[in-house]
Amino acid sequence: MRLRIEESRRRSRLRCGATTVLGLTILIAAAQATGVETGSEDHCVSCHDSDQLPIALGHSVGEWRVSPHAGAAVGCEKCHGGDPSSALADVAHRGVLPASDPKSLVHPRNLATTCGTCHAKERAAYAATVHGAQVEETDQQVCVAADCFDHVMMIAESSRAEPNAFQLKYYAPGVGNIKIGYRGDDATRAQLELVEIRVLSPEEMAEVREMALKLEENAYQISKEVYDQTEPAE
Repeated sequence: MRLRIEESRRRSRLRCGATTVLGLTILIAAAQATGVETGSEDHCVSCHDSDQLPIALGHSVGEWRVSPHAGAAVGCEKCHGGDPSSALADVAHRGVLPASDPKSLVHPRNLATTCGTCHAKERAAYAATVHGAQVEETDQQVCVAADCFDHVMMIAESSRAEPNAFQLKYYAPGVGNIKIGYRGDDATRAQLELVEIRVLSPEEMAEVREMALKLEENAYQISKEVYDQTEPAE
């Protein structure tokens, strides 16, 4: 994902006086098939391969094909539940629940546990961060310039240097960060919101990936004690 910040004064006049509201554009990776072998028994892939889901509803098989999960032969059922060996819809979807259901494996409050089944080290590292410790609200509906989103999770982030200043970050399933606000003594008082969702071409995705890896490399240098708890991305 890459964020592009654009200045927008329209909402500033409506909501917060002289404060400048910044727009946030999230560029979503294009889903391109790569010929990953899935096996004849994986009916999740064979049935949903032609689905073109709106980004607000989730990701597609095409996106899975270009992901590290596909490369490691990790199927849909590992995150969503269900039985990929069955071609019967009621059997194949057994245990698959919408993200809004608190019992769903991909409900915001359950994601750390679901992902932690395979990524135990990352789960432990997450639990020790402000992200893991400061989840304040889930299942919100939040509207921004791009659209309205359901089942949004809000995290209130602070730091030891500014314990009374909080950045309020809102995350929508299948999209990511859609809005940033503030609370308390935040000196910047900046506000960001999603203004556009655009699909990236494979070439653009490669460029974004390179930038993300450079950012992570820098993070390992400036916050070694935090990032050394997990292996670098590849």
